[in-house]
Formats: sequence, structure tokens, C-alpha cells
Amino acid sequence: MKSPSVNNHSKDLPESRLPRRFNGVGLLVAMVREADPVFRQKILAQIRSFSPIIARLAEHSAFIYRDIARLDDRGIQLVFSLVPETDWLIAWKLTDEKVRTFLLKNMSERRKKDFLASAENHPKVLKRRVYAVQAQIARKIHELLRQGKLGLLSRRPHL
Repeated sequence: MKSPSVNNHSKDLPESRLPRRFNGVGLLVAMVREADPVFRQKILAQIRSFSPIIARLAEHSAFIYRDIARLDDRGIQLVFSLVPETDWLIAWKLTDEKVRTFLLKNMSERRKKDFLASAENHPKVLKRRVYAVQAQIARKIHELLRQGKLGLLSRRPHL
């Protein structure tokens, strides 16, 4: 039986290929979440040009790396313990100042000193590798949020 939401042009397609339920915004959010920051902004600009509402939904639904600054203090401590320091060192290379300030604020003085020394001496990494690690950290946080193990502040704090 055909879904009533499927238009008449689909009559030529085999029935087994038609999705029963299609969550377009969900797919869009997944795509936006996985994209590197430059491409993410291009995608959102294109979407915003024809549907500002959908663009806004996608922006607010996707947890991305820079949203780390919205984690509560207990949450970032949990993430620090679950993400290897080598990943933090790679992600750090393209982390914006607000997120850097937030991360450093949540480290002990000794850890902050050691981390900054390691970051300074860490070898160069390709941008795509940095973006991949940042996306991996964001996916880990997203999963912890879904499990209810982390809390988010309602708005990004002013740092």
C-alpha cells in the first residue's frame, strides 16, 4: 500500500524502494553535523536562502564541536575523562577562542600547564584530520546527551 504522502511520480518506482517514513530535517541535521565548519556554513547559507526556518532548525538541532562551551562543568569533566588527550590536542589546533577559554577554565592549573605545553609541541595535522577529530568528539558528546549523562546550559555562556 502506497503512503498518501508519496506523489504520483513515484508510481514508476518499485514499491520496496519507497521509504515508509522520511525525516528530512533529521537527515539534514545529520549532514550538517558531519560537515566540516566551512562546508557547514555553505550548506546552511544555501538552505537559509530558500527556507530560513529549516536552516534555523538544522543549526539548533545539530550538536557541533563549538557547542562544547554549552556543557555544564560536570559534563565537560566527564567528556575530558572519556576523550583521549591526543584527540584534544588535535582538535585544539582549530578550536576558536571562546571554546579554548571554556576548556582551559575547566582544567586544573597543572593540567592546563601540561596541556598547553603539549599543544605547543604537537606536530602539524591536516585540517581535514582536525575537523574529523572535532566531529568525533561532538558525536561522543551528542551520544552522552541522548543518554542523559550530560547537561547543557540553555545558552552559550559569555566568556
